[in-house]
Amino acid sequence: MIAPESSRSEPITNSQNDWQKNIRRVAYLLVLLLIVVFLATLGSTPWHHVISNWPTLFAVMISTGAGIVIQAQSFRSVCISGAPTLLTTTSIWSVSALVSIATPLLAGIATRTALLTKAGVPLGPCLLSSIRQMWVGLEYALLLGAVSFPFTSWPFSLWAAIGAGAAWTALITTRLASARQLIKNLGRFKPNRIRKALDSLRTHIPGEAHLWFVLQILMMSTTYFLGFNGMGAELSLIQAIALSALTVILSLIVFVPNGLGITDALWVLVATHGGFTLDQAVAVAIVIRLSHLLSSGLIYFIASAKIHKLNTS
Repeated sequence: MIAPESSRSEPITNSQNDWQKNIRRVAYLLVLLLIVVFLATLGSTPWHHVISNWPTLFAVMISTGAGIVIQAQSFRSVCISGAPTLLTTTSIWSVSALVSIATPLLAGIATRTALLTKAGVPLGPCLLSSIRQMWVGLEYALLLGAVSFPFTSWPFSLWAAIGAGAAWTALITTRLASARQLIKNLGRFKPNRIRKALDSLRTHIPGEAHLWFVLQILMMSTTYFLGFNGMGAELSLIQAIALSALTVILSLIVFVPNGLGITDALWVLVATHGGFTLDQAVAVAIVIRLSHLLSSGLIYFIASAKIHKLNTS
């Protein structure tokens, strides 16, 4: 008796997923190892720059922490069903950031999804809301990138602006028009799942949500502006916005979690383009990464303590 097509293809699909996960893990560990080796070859000089500029690290921690709260609120603003309180969502976002940075073998998004479902958000709406958040966030990153790229002196900035503008137009068109038949032809995806995702994107997005997504990019721009200029590298506000847009775009399209290695190289290139030595440029990247780790841990500790106090009172 011949098994149905879906039954025969399921083990293959699971096997492919396992291979993809293993490849991502190996790639992440390889990138992490290369970063460690690279930092070791530079010695302690970048860390001396970080320590001597501790006020900048503190300022970047504050702006990064505010950015985590804004990201949590942006999710709540597009959540389809049962959004937790801002305090709970912020706690979830901070711990998922810690997991994705400190424990690379675990996915921060998976942790976030598990915690959101535990907090009362149904799994389906949770996944669809996450898609909405990433999609709209990418839309605004592309839009602000298209506007800001021409005002930078980076190589291929004009072409990058044109590409960002074209991609933004495509995303807006897809979200508003929902080209279902085109998506159906992509054989590796299940049409029903894609249809649900597109329907969730077409669901009305409140006007307030757009404000939070703009604030996400602007707060990230503030982080870069404080970090680069605080360390002595000249970075204008429009360049900070362009760098933020490019960071979001790279973080979403590369397969390495948090864009590890890719976005760090971008920060180093921008700093060296502004006249920094390699040691100083690496110190800027360390400040940005370290501030994210420290602020995530601090916010999680404060939010967890507050939640525990509310539950026991």
